[in-house]
Amino acid sequence: MPSTFRSASVLGALKGKIRMPSRPSAVAAAAISIATIGGLAFHPATTLASAPASTALIIGRVIDGTTGAAIRGATVTIGGAAAPRTGNTVLVDSQGRFLFSGLAAGTFTLRAQRNGFLPGAYGQTQPEGQGQSIELREDERRIDVTIRLWRYASISGRALDEAGEPVAGVYVSAFRRTWLAGRPSLSGSGSLRPTDDRGVYRIGRMPPGEYVVGITTRLVTFPIAFVEADVDARQAGAASQQTRSADLTAKGASPLGTVPTMPSTRIGRFAVAMSYGLDEPLPVVDGRVMIFPITFHPSASTTESATPVILNAGDQRLGVDLHLRLTPTVSISGIATGPDGPIENLGLRLQLGPDSQFQSRRLVEPAHTVTSAGGAFTLLGVPPGSFTLVAAVSAGQGPAISTALPLTVGDRDLKDVALTLHPNSQVSGRLEFDGASEKPPFPWVGQVLGLDPVDGHFERITFKIEPDGTMPAVSVPPGRYFVRVGVPGAANPLGPWTLKSAMVGGRDVSDVPMTVGGDDITGLVVTFTDRAAALTGTVRNAQNVADATATVLVFPTDRALWIDYGALPRRLRAVRTDRTGAFSIPALPAGDYYAIAVAEDATTDWLRQAFLTRAAGMATRVTIAEGAGATVNLMTSR
Repeated sequence: MPSTFRSASVLGALKGKIRMPSRPSAVAAAAISIATIGGLAFHPATTLASAPASTALIIGRVIDGTTGAAIRGATVTIGGAAAPRTGNTVLVDSQGRFLFSGLAAGTFTLRAQRNGFLPGAYGQTQPEGQGQSIELREDERRIDVTIRLWRYASISGRALDEAGEPVAGVYVSAFRRTWLAGRPSLSGSGSLRPTDDRGVYRIGRMPPGEYVVGITTRLVTFPIAFVEADVDARQAGAASQQTRSADLTAKGASPLGTVPTMPSTRIGRFAVAMSYGLDEPLPVVDGRVMIFPITFHPSASTTESATPVILNAGDQRLGVDLHLRLTPTVSISGIATGPDGPIENLGLRLQLGPDSQFQSRRLVEPAHTVTSAGGAFTLLGVPPGSFTLVAAVSAGQGPAISTALPLTVGDRDLKDVALTLHPNSQVSGRLEFDGASEKPPFPWVGQVLGLDPVDGHFERITFKIEPDGTMPAVSVPPGRYFVRVGVPGAANPLGPWTLKSAMVGGRDVSDVPMTVGGDDITGLVVTFTDRAAALTGTVRNAQNVADATATVLVFPTDRALWIDYGALPRRLRAVRTDRTGAFSIPALPAGDYYAIAVAEDATTDWLRQAFLTRAAGMATRVTIAEGAGATVNLMTSR
């Protein structure tokens, strides 16, 4: 039977008795039935002797990945098809030890967690690295399992103005630098911390890595008439309020409904508020709003010129200060129109320009506004820089429409800006399945099948799948996309089925991006197969011994495919070896590849082109034929 929480006494009783006969002795069976730890009583476990078909066990420790010290208070969870359904989580003892007994033969995963540490898995050799599975034979005893956890890091500092005085009430974010589609990218870490009355901030629970720290102010300009209409709708009752809310949501203006409750500065027919940041009215000098513009440590206006902060596990970085300067701003005004004329209550977002490194354009948006009657709009409090003004209306009575207008802002107001929204293209098609396996549920296929922008930015666009396998038209903004299947962090989401091709006009747009914009795209045929090719092999180290700690990297020999391949690449893959040094990389499209085995701690940011260039010089070339696998044996490169 599956085990429940085990105690330190269980491990102590088993110590010295690991070399058990194929059927455990009565002493060992009695020891395993003990179930008391720290004065807490748990359900006693059934003895191994009562489950002759489930006699394998795992004994291990949870340790600090930096110091090697035991971690008490951690919990370990066992997973896998053969894992017990109950009692699958155990609490380690004071020496970080844990036990899972009464296990059947099978493949298992082990994950551990402890407050103050990043979650970890068996086989990891670096924070957030890849774990390994454990394969157990019947009666097998694995007594040397180690799970490493690494402590979170933290960053703290002060926000100071040009006179060196503390700035209270500004929000500080830390953006982690990674690589996306072959380019440097900044992702949000979930951090958004306000400075206190001393100008001090602290951001904790941060994984090791490289960060850019800064304030990303966002000003919202809303017409006074917008606020009055919002009040009138609320006073008119629930039905009127719901109608207005639905209209604002469809036009991307719903977030503005909460802004009028924030401290604001009235300027003529408008009010300006900071959606996060200073909790007091903004200063106005000579009719211009003064703000602390987007600033990155220590005083940079762009992420490229910022000083990065490098964090190792457990670091507590102090003195990461931000030097802010009140800056006069300008305004942007104009008219927003669609196919049917000016659009009222349209939400407009001013985003950083196309060269921004932020993974999601919505992470940093310096300004928001909403159009008034006649489609007129005004954005106040805009700092100098390169931006993109974006707006969208979701499909309602007519097709969805959108726009993205590049703008360069200097020290003068921009007036009479014409913002024109055009109908999005429609993309439709059907599914086909090449194979004999049971087809996956079509609703689930629709959740994992989508359009992946080549640069990996923005949200994916997914399809709805009808019972007959057709894909009704979806609205797609202009851009270049791949058709891809996947869920970040999930392997083989459709079981035995993998994407074989996505054909439009004789081109496979799972590999070659399709350009959306203008005419609709019909006749997209997405084919899945249950006979996908796999690359398998073994890895040995310099001593010619099977390397159970290596990571195998596979990437195409065509260097043009090392960049702009979307957020879910098909041809760039990384996998850990098992304890015999073997590996398997399923569902590789046909083509020529480089394969190389490296230590796992060498794989940080391996998607950089500079890394791939070096690796290509040491890698082994391998060809994957259509529907046929390949085998390659590798030596670990150091």
